Amino acid sequence: MNYHWLFAFTAFAEHRNFTRTARELQLSQPALFVQIRKLSELVGRPLYRRVGRDLALTAEGEKLAAYGRDVQARGRAVLSDVRGEADAGPVRLASGQGAFRYLLGPVVAAWSKRQWPLQLQVASGPAIVAAVRDARADVGVAVTETPSADVHATPLTTVGYVAILPRSHRLAAKRSLRPADLDGAPLIVPPLGSPHRATLTQAIRAAGGELLPAVEVSGWELMLHFAKQGVGIAIVNDFCPVPTGMVARLVEGLPPVRYQLLTRSGELSPRTTALAEAIVAAVAAQAAATKAAYPKSRAAQNARRAHS
Repeated sequence: MNYHWLFAFTAFAEHRNFTRTARELQLSQPALFVQIRKLSELVGRPLYRRVGRDLALTAEGEKLAAYGRDVQARGRAVLSDVRGEADAGPVRLASGQGAFRYLLGPVVAAWSKRQWPLQLQVASGPAIVAAVRDARADVGVAVTETPSADVHATPLTTVGYVAILPRSHRLAAKRSLRPADLDGAPLIVPPLGSPHRATLTQAIRAAGGELLPAVEVSGWELMLHFAKQGVGIAIVNDFCPVPTGMVARLVEGLPPVRYQLLTRSGELSPRTTALAEAIVAAVAAQAAATKAAYPKSRAAQNARRAHS
């Protein structure tokens, strides 16, 4: 493996543009093109293809780019160790908007005391898996059941659903709700195509009812905002805070949401290990607090997991 070619291709993978990559590497475009062509010939497969006016990496190109990023990161860490210097490289965390807001907040807030800068990437589940797989993120937190073969997944936490509604609402008198209780009730839901929306729709239909969207919105924060305004009932993960003047009621009969901690397969760097351990500790504390608030929900989830 010629690492000059590999690192040139790794830079190209970030830009997908010969002009910008050549400028960054201080090479001529013909020289950059030759290096990437030679790497492709060495592999025996094309590393990129043209899609309309854009350039996209092939599956082989994605794997090589991920390997190049990993080699560069490990090289920086080894060099720091040999020099007797602290590894000052950043650690990159990818997760979803809701998880960053309500699950990972303590980790992000406390990480400034660590020696490594924290870089955050907000993405959806499949994009989080891809970021870890392609070495664009060191750690990911996502709701996913089938990560890539190059990604190691560790169960992080399982959360349930709660309905957020005004204290004066007729359903607030119940200690917990079932999908049938939501039939015909105006609901604040994500747009069509989201897993959350599909889960709610299927559960309510299975109970013989129909989902009635009051508003379609993305993100727990906006869902809670509209619930507080009285637009409808928001069905959110049980780690979300309850707005002032509102109550939370458990929604039984919905499948639990399983968050996974994602890292690349193989040996982890000290900074990646430190971030992963910090996330596990913070989420465990969050789960303990939620269990205290919703003991019935957690007991029911544990029973379901024991029989699954």
